[in-house]
Amino acid sequence: MERVTGRVLTVSAEALPLPTWPDGHWCGEVALFIREAAAKNLSVLERGGTLGTLASLLSHVIRFSWVNKISLVKFDNDVFTKFMESLSVEKVYVQGELQEKRGGSQCQKIGKLTLNFLEFVGKLHRVDMVSERGPNIRAERRVSVAKGKHQAPGLARAYWYHASFPKKSGKKKRFLISLDYINKLRRAAAKLKAKPFVKQRLLVTIQLLESFGARNVELVRLKTKDILAAIEDKTRYVRIFNAKRRTGSEVDRTRFVKISASDLQFFKTYISIYRAPLVRKKLGAEADHGFMLVSWRTGRPLAAGTLTADLRRLRVAAGIKGKAHPHLFRHRYVTLKLLELIKAHNLTDKTGFKANFKIPAFAREVAESTGHTSIASLETYIDWAFVLLRTSSGARKEVDLGELLKSAVSAKSVLEAKRKILSDKEFGDEVLLILQAVIAEINQVDTAAKDAAGAQTIDDILGQMS
Repeated sequence: MERVTGRVLTVSAEALPLPTWPDGHWCGEVALFIREAAAKNLSVLERGGTLGTLASLLSHVIRFSWVNKISLVKFDNDVFTKFMESLSVEKVYVQGELQEKRGGSQCQKIGKLTLNFLEFVGKLHRVDMVSERGPNIRAERRVSVAKGKHQAPGLARAYWYHASFPKKSGKKKRFLISLDYINKLRRAAAKLKAKPFVKQRLLVTIQLLESFGARNVELVRLKTKDILAAIEDKTRYVRIFNAKRRTGSEVDRTRFVKISASDLQFFKTYISIYRAPLVRKKLGAEADHGFMLVSWRTGRPLAAGTLTADLRRLRVAAGIKGKAHPHLFRHRYVTLKLLELIKAHNLTDKTGFKANFKIPAFAREVAESTGHTSIASLETYIDWAFVLLRTSSGARKEVDLGELLKSAVSAKSVLEAKRKILSDKEFGDEVLLILQAVIAEINQVDTAAKDAAGAQTIDDILGQMS
């Protein structure tokens, strides 16, 4: 508010998370804290990005404050200690087994952010909430130095550390989702008791995750026009939003992914036969927003969290005991893309890859293929790629032929899943369209297959589909 005129000043809060108390009332302290974070150019993607993560992590202290009827400005050392204990002791059933809901590392992450937030609350109310020798929460000020994975190497960052923090848990292991799991998810989608449109959207979602290797928040922003443009100009490169690029124009925040002709044909069928009629019915042709993935009930774009919920639903229906969440598709995609680059550039070890990464052209190729611009963020993927390289049997195969095999196997598994939900005529039409697309890809690489020493032939590839 202006002191002279008394006029209320406002700032845009578009796309910012709306924090509330458990009773639905707006939580002003969290909203102001997030607004300050937004001013630092942090990601504001809907239900995702850094600000969405902040709101999610702070929900724990808001809920604790509400349940225990303790005002945020009344938090002292004992109250904060009890809050940290509540994070550590919470349990949850995972596939029938009672386990800790979060490990020590996640508890520390929540605790550090909560201390920053309570310090902010103290400044709002002119109370010494967090300090090394203050009257309320006594914490130690420490400094961490970034190693370069998500921040510039050597960047120092100060944070609060409290005696109630649990020990950090071991490094969280990441895994690649297997092709067997992916096909089980497809079969589960086809057998699911759901509307035909929902089944088709689930199959498309699985294929998008496999083909693009994109994050949830990126896939829900994919436009139908970009799919159709890639088919029209025959480049097969589809533009997709890059959530990790926080600055620059809309063009600067996109990357292009090459998609197989058979996958593009599959997406085109979904757009014209399933999505278009639904959106016309729910919203009207003039109000079509253009987003690829839409809700069956409303015709409006899906939220990023819906993709996670859909995969969880399919994982349960498929009887998969291991993990099968969307980001595992990205782990698989990035690893296989790096494997392609390793083969194409005849690299033999991690040291050689890192040396090549210093070459701008190679770094750009990696960035376009994976969406990663930092070598540190690729460390695990590079290790996986070289493991795959060492364990693959036989001579090195042509990269283009490897892509063709992946495309053909993917088309085969999609058709197997769709056979259960299409009429004989619809299935026949779908087979013909996808077969034409696969043949077009075969024609592009058949000559190279015959000339390349040690490369697989087309007959070899088709034999592996059976």
